[in-house]
Amino acid sequence: MRMRVEWNGVKWEGARGKTNGDCQARIFLPCSLHLSRPSVSTEGRGTLLDSQGPVLASEPRSTVEFSNDTGAMLHCSAHGSPSPRVDWLMGDGSPVHPIPNIREILANGSMYFLPFGAESYRHDVHSAVYRCQASNSVGRVLGREVNVKAG
Repeated sequence: MRMRVEWNGVKWEGARGKTNGDCQARIFLPCSLHLSRPSVSTEGRGTLLDSQGPVLASEPRSTVEFSNDTGAMLHCSAHGSPSPRVDWLMGDGSPVHPIPNIREILANGSMYFLPFGAESYRHDVHSAVYRCQASNSVGRVLGREVNVKAG
């Protein structure tokens, strides 16, 4: 594999880089620079763009039970580069949308089930399977299935 790198004024060009099935490349300069897929090196003025697919940092446990007087907050967060977007999916893979006074999707990636009266119970919302999903331009990752049960 032929590579060209310029880093802090040090130039290196050669075929010493190596790849494996995960497309990792290790380049040994006077100091060690490790490029991991999906890292990208561009030719030109020493520009180094570092991209990483999303990795879930937190997600809810597999079963969440709550009372209709308390409601519940399901947290999901991820990191990566560029910063991933966190969305929620139903068990069948369809996107979760906010429902006024019943379910909210927060900007931080959390999903909030508001307290509700017995007349507002919805089986498709309050007894359902959800999954969080983190995605960026590099890829996407799905969290575990979360069985929500309210009563």
